[in-house]
Amino acid sequence: MFRDQNLFTAGAYMMNDVTKHQIIAFHPGAMVSAAQIDIEHIVTSEDVAYALVGPNDSAAMFATLEACHAHHVPVFFDPGQQLSLFSVEELKGASSLATYLICNDYEYALLQQRT
Repeated sequence: MFRDQNLFTAGAYMMNDVTKHQIIAFHPGAMVSAAQIDIEHIVTSEDVAYALVGPNDSAAMFATLEACHAHHVPVFFDPGQQLSLFSVEELKGASSLATYLICNDYEYALLQQRT
């Protein structure tokens, strides 16, 4: 297991205003170190039935998607609040590596618009 001893856990606060617009306050914390995790080693050395790739450092998300795809591990991909950080090409690439896509109505509409 990888732990960053110098950074706190990521934190997010999601709020809705009276018109149902979502407002988010976020601090990535130790998430900035996520790409340092050797996901390839985990996928190949353990009995992994499936993986969930959720909002995280984008490099870590891609590394996990690529490792799982290469080793035929089904992946549930939830880009969540990271959706806006991906380019169109990255969104298409990530979606093609995933077995399943998880998103809410807003994220799905944004994904359709951008791709």
